[in-house]
Amino acid sequence: MLILGEQDSAIRHGGRFIYVSQGGVWVRVGRHAYCLSRQWGIWLPPGVVCLGYPVMEAELIEVAATDGQSANLSSEVTVLRSSTELCARLTRLKGSGEAAPVDHDIAAPLAAAIAAAPEVPDALVVRLPAYDSRLCRVCEAVLRNPNKDGQLEKAAAALEVTVRTLARIFRDELGTSAARWRRNVQIAAAFCALDNGTSVSEVATRLGYGASAFSTFFRSRLGYSPREQKLRSVENDEG
Repeated sequence: MLILGEQDSAIRHGGRFIYVSQGGVWVRVGRHAYCLSRQWGIWLPPGVVCLGYPVMEAELIEVAATDGQSANLSSEVTVLRSSTELCARLTRLKGSGEAAPVDHDIAAPLAAAIAAAPEVPDALVVRLPAYDSRLCRVCEAVLRNPNKDGQLEKAAAALEVTVRTLARIFRDELGTSAARWRRNVQIAAAFCALDNGTSVSEVATRLGYGASAFSTFFRSRLGYSPREQKLRSVENDEG
């Protein structure tokens, strides 16, 4: 099992699939970070480098494909919610340590899941600055902890710029304001926490919202309420 750390990166010649059995993790690929909750996974084709940042405590399972298997899967990074069949077959690998090979039992459902994967919801993806940008550490800190009050003000001080200058840098590099970017991170973290069974009130408190304001915020981004998200998670478990 590969636990993606803050400084870890890897390149696999045959590609790999990282599956979240519990909890959640941000996986950075290039200029984008994908928020993966439980039962979600990401297919990384050969040669793709990724970094991981925990959303909450997570259990990850990794399977590695051979060159031949990768040719039959996909040449594109693919984020997907795993099917019941694929979840069951991956879960039996829990605690196996190193990346397990993609065997016959996993290859077919994995290929089917990748082929059928819909576009990733916008709420679960954020754009990131280049690795050598001075914004990189600021954004990484927010990914690790989107709940911290005054974080952006402290970030401006650390960069020795004003809050207004920090806002301009965000707009120049990411095309959005610092506050809106942080809210984008928060909505993904909220989705992940609710999907893992955290109560609506606790998620709201963690993010610094009142219950009503959090519900309005969540609905404005995803089109349905936090309580509906919890119901969807239960239905996915039963399905």
